[in-house]
Amino acid sequence: MREILFRAKREDTGEWVEGDFLRLHKLNESCIAIRGDNQHWCNTQFIPIDPSTLCQFTGLLDKNGERIWEGDVVNSWHTGIHPDSKMYNESFKGYVMFDVRIGAWFIEVDDGSGWYLSRSRQLVRLGSIHDKEQP
Repeated sequence: MREILFRAKREDTGEWVEGDFLRLHKLNESCIAIRGDNQHWCNTQFIPIDPSTLCQFTGLLDKNGERIWEGDVVNSWHTGIHPDSKMYNESFKGYVMFDVRIGAWFIEVDDGSGWYLSRSRQLVRLGSIHDKEQP
């Protein structure tokens, strides 16, 4: 089963918080909801967030077991054989985004190129584009 999870920076402290995303229209506020121990809404804590930092979990982990989030900066590399039988080893750094045209997670590289995320790609999470000190 796919895990649908969001994270964003708290409005009050700027610390990252993970949970369900809620948009409270009457209050004009965005929140992350953290459910209590029994996973019922009655024990839920609603934390106001900075909506510009909202990120969705991609469902993938890096090689160290860390979650890969939308907006993360990652190093990626892979090796293989081209159709002309030559070996290749490619490495690049980019940030994770969602490509709405085809409905897939994508790593965008500074030179405008990019790669679609897959479980076979080796990744190392370096940080987030929302952190003050970007990797």
